[in-house]
Amino acid sequence: MLTTHYLEEADALADRVGVINKGSIIAEGTPAEIKARTAGKKIRCITELSSAVIQSLSGVSAVQQDRGATVIHTSRAEDVLRGLLKLDLEISEIEVSSAGLEEAFLALTRENKV
Repeated sequence: MLTTHYLEEADALADRVGVINKGSIIAEGTPAEIKARTAGKKIRCITELSSAVIQSLSGVSAVQQDRGATVIHTSRAEDVLRGLLKLDLEISEIEVSSAGLEEAFLALTRENKV
């Protein structure tokens, strides 16, 4: 058993994860199951589209700027990518990755606020 606040460490080392919020277990499973259930995917790209336009695409849950790139959180990466490619023919440096355990933890604890 490992207890940690370092979610990257838990993601790398643990076979199973339990997320505790205010003394109660709110999620349990493999790191992949926890991430798939809540966090979705991240798309990082260089685009001239505004955050408001990107946010209006179906499946987008959050948009943020990071060092000249746009980071999009989504549960439907393929649909969002199709929309981005239709709206911005000059889009570049596209990277798609699974969101991390930290994003999943934040989503779970945000959902369970009392």
